[in-house]
Amino acid sequence: MTEYERLRAALDKKLAADPSLRAVVKRIKNGTATLTDSAEYARVLSHILGREVSAKVLDLDDMAGVVTQLLHDCYEDVNSIYAQTQALLDEQAGIHIRPQQPDFPAERVDQFTHSLIDPTVEESVIKRRARAGCETITKSFHDDCIKKNAQFRHDAGLKCYIVRIGTKCCEWCSEVAGKYEFGDQPDGIFRRHDNCDCTIIYDGQVLRGKRNADGSRSKTWEELPNANAADYTPPSLSEEQGRAIEQRNLAQVRGLKINNSSIDISTENDKIRNIKIDDARAAIQGTKINDNVIKTIIDVLSEDDSQYLFDEIAVVKEDYRIIMQTDPVKKGTFFDIRLNLNENFLGGKTIDELDSEIFNSKVTVCNSFREAIIHEKYHAKLINGLNQGQLDAIYEELSERNIDGISKTAFKDGNECIAEVGVLFERGETDDLPEEARKIFNKYIGGLL
Repeated sequence: MTEYERLRAALDKKLAADPSLRAVVKRIKNGTATLTDSAEYARVLSHILGREVSAKVLDLDDMAGVVTQLLHDCYEDVNSIYAQTQALLDEQAGIHIRPQQPDFPAERVDQFTHSLIDPTVEESVIKRRARAGCETITKSFHDDCIKKNAQFRHDAGLKCYIVRIGTKCCEWCSEVAGKYEFGDQPDGIFRRHDNCDCTIIYDGQVLRGKRNADGSRSKTWEELPNANAADYTPPSLSEEQGRAIEQRNLAQVRGLKINNSSIDISTENDKIRNIKIDDARAAIQGTKINDNVIKTIIDVLSEDDSQYLFDEIAVVKEDYRIIMQTDPVKKGTFFDIRLNLNENFLGGKTIDELDSEIFNSKVTVCNSFREAIIHEKYHAKLINGLNQGQLDAIYEELSERNIDGISKTAFKDGNECIAEVGVLFERGETDDLPEEARKIFNKYIGGLL
């Protein structure tokens, strides 16, 4: 393993376990993220990178090369998070502009990494430079996204405002903090000093039009209300309307496909979208899997709105002892979660027959096909919101966690243990759990007393 790979693996473990990063990605997945969230992702990432590099930099033979690679990884990560957040906001506002990606600041990174190779200063200075430089540059990746996209939208005719929010501001940051129409902002609004955690974002105006009597839309500008404005009151929705909007947004980003029903959820007559099983049924066409299998899977996942955890369903032929598998399918930096149905186990069987076979199994805590679905749901919950590197890190960390006292399946590794405990959790049978199993479930899922 190379120096870069070792440090990258250590970094991925820290990223995978950080609740703030997972919360941001989850908000992207469920359709509630804002640019403040993407800025927070960059800030937290910068601190984790700074700490890891500072701790290991003196042990690196190729300081400049390894740190440059890590910074480029963070550049890609921050730009991906920003682009997903911006695309989500644009879709909600009816804007069709592709997020712009700024160039990697190669010259700045080169100057920084070569400052780490300085025999004239003490080791403590090198470590401090490594931490501060990694933090500032990583946060600047998001600042560059804000600057480039605000400029692009301004040029396209949208009125944009740059917003800088101070966090325990120093005197210099306090002077540039505020909200400015793009083009009138202070010269230093995108600059940072070491240890600066100011949030820099933009908000603006969108061309979305007003609905005319004939159903068409007028091409009029409508300024979005500033979230901090004292006179802005959020719209009031019923509990049913709120849940409907949440499920619509979840399905737009991650989930089985959906269709329309007849309950209004906004003043623009958007409709509640219910689970659509046609695509799932299409997956079993030409196989021996019963239609009731698909219906049961959708029904069980819909009990707590967990259908958004899976992107698709596929039919595979595996060892006959395997019921289903949760399969992360790599898609660039992130991955889709696919639920694989094993035709060799499920084919030609009714739900009653599946229940009986699973009940008589001696390898799992599952007593029914319904609980086998819940088992897979917790596999998906474990990895929901991670990127590919974080997924690899968390699987590696759990691979050697062999916890006895639950089932043969739970003993296999920590991943299977979490899924088995999830079944017991929903069954209400967690009083006698091994303490190690309780700790690992609470660390990655939470909810056990």
